[in-house]
Amino acid sequence: MEKQLKQFLTNIGEEKNEYVITKITSSPRTRFENGKPVSVDLEGLGILVLYPEMLKPLAETEQLYLGDNLIEYLPEGLFEAFANLKKLDLSRNPIYTFHPKAFKGLENLQRLNLSETQIFTFPIKTLEDMPNLKSIDLTKTKLPKSLQQVHTDIEALKTMLQQTKFQKKVPSRLDFWHSIRASYIGIFALLSIPVLALTAGLPTFTPLLILFAYLCFLVDFGIIKRNQTSESTSS
Repeated sequence: MEKQLKQFLTNIGEEKNEYVITKITSSPRTRFENGKPVSVDLEGLGILVLYPEMLKPLAETEQLYLGDNLIEYLPEGLFEAFANLKKLDLSRNPIYTFHPKAFKGLENLQRLNLSETQIFTFPIKTLEDMPNLKSIDLTKTKLPKSLQQVHTDIEALKTMLQQTKFQKKVPSRLDFWHSIRASYIGIFALLSIPVLALTAGLPTFTPLLILFAYLCFLVDFGIIKRNQTSESTSS
């Protein structure tokens, strides 16, 4: 077993785990040339966390498969030493978020697979850390449906990310008053009932005020629902 792989297994505490060793070394996607890792398959090993120091022994590899593990978060500089990496597979991990500089250093990365993860946001600046990226798989993530696909036009993806960000923020500001004023009117109508009851006994307007407040809440619910529907459609 090559020393780089042995050091990695020591770093994650699996240097004596024969199952893990066999699974990695017997994979056709694990290849070493002249003692250096060209491709390493770490898929399905139950890895929970990763730190830069853990992965550093494999920094010379060109293809790294980390799919189908239990990784939830990518810390800062996790792949900073991987200047030669061209393909990175992180699919089928419960990754919900990552540090803005998690992908820093991947200057030669061409293919990134984040499919079937739990990420719900993807900052545009992250793409700047991967200037040679040619393909990114975002299918079955928690991102807006328009982004859940395999993107081969990175510039178009950047435009889509900008538009999605704009659409999420601007409508909420423009429709803020329209979305809440019906609720305020309904609440005011309900609060008016005890005031009228104290000043005029049992007002005949009480049922009408209750009905009016109920209708206001229904209108407000309809506005909010329509905004959410239009946002999901436009994104």
